Amino acid sequence: GKKLATALKSLPEKRFDMSIIKAPFVPGFGTQYDDALNALPFHINQADDNGNSLILTAAQNGLLSVSKLLTSRGANVNHQNSRGNTALHYALAYNFTELAEWLVSADGAGAEDTIMNQDGLTPYDGLEVEEGGF
Repeated sequence: GKKLATALKSLPEKRFDMSIIKAPFVPGFGTQYDDALNALPFHINQADDNGNSLILTAAQNGLLSVSKLLTSRGANVNHQNSRGNTALHYALAYNFTELAEWLVSADGAGAEDTIMNQDGLTPYDGLEVEEGGF
């Protein structure tokens, strides 16, 4: 966390700017941002090959303090990866209750809890449809 805080120190403290979203979810890709961001050497919502951004990686690992730091520097708490999962999907699926509560709280990150992934599941429903399920 301390190394990340040092690395992000040059970024201004700000909430996520919704106007930089080109498309909330592109199947097989994830959230698509304004093309100008892709030309930058670094932007806080940059995703890996699976569409996972830093905030999703923090949520997958239950890192509340890192999630708070990232959102304070403009991370999109509703970023969707290539399967459509958000930070809240992961926090709930992996039972990171305190993180999930902070993510959805209006005083916290204010994450949307109705976003559906590619399988039509909200964060409360899980990450994927189970094989052989009803």
